[in-house]
Amino acid sequence: SGTMLELWTHSPKNMKVLKGEYRLPNGYMWSDGMNKYTWQADPITGQSDILQIKTFNPTDVWYGMSPMEAAVYGVDNHNAASKWNYKLLKNGAATTGLLKPKIPEDEEELTPEQAQKLRRHKAARSTGNAAQTAHTLKKTHTYVEMGMAPKDLDWREGKHMSAGEIALVYGVPGQLVDIPDAQTYSNNREARLALWTETVIPIFEMVLGEISVWCSTFYDQE
Repeated sequence: SGTMLELWTHSPKNMKVLKGEYRLPNGYMWSDGMNKYTWQADPITGQSDILQIKTFNPTDVWYGMSPMEAAVYGVDNHNAASKWNYKLLKNGAATTGLLKPKIPEDEEELTPEQAQKLRRHKAARSTGNAAQTAHTLKKTHTYVEMGMAPKDLDWREGKHMSAGEIALVYGVPGQLVDIPDAQTYSNNREARLALWTETVIPIFEMVLGEISVWCSTFYDQE
């Protein structure tokens, strides 16, 4: 009947813009990999049964830019730091290193005894008893550290920095996500107020404005 009855939201990952001329879409296609459905759009006005709400992106007028896309390096760094710390703890908090044997100048390879000690040391590291075995090898081997300890890497500060970048992109005050030294506001109450007035309400008004203008076209109203 041409009357709007319901509004449905679609996941952006399932939607594709059918590009047209003059930066207006010819339509939209929904697909889940097995099924697909297409909605046409007016090539002159862009009017369609689908409303696409996107943020500004000077390099992509069809899809805009997601906040997550702007924060992608911060997200990757934060995830990588968590994975690195997990693997470090799983390895008994031992950083990557190299056992360099002390081979006399007239010898080119390990003696059988040195090779056996090296094998015992490797087995001990996998069972969490590396310190004791390494102590027995101190005269025949030199331990060369090849990785960086969490203290040297400043792992904790790195995670806080990445979290701050992510919060900044989404307009969330850092102190609301417990980032140290991010006390932009005097207290959490002011930070929450800023979150609503500077982030949540503007986004809400943008979405509401887009829907209002779009709906009015179905009823010939401004």
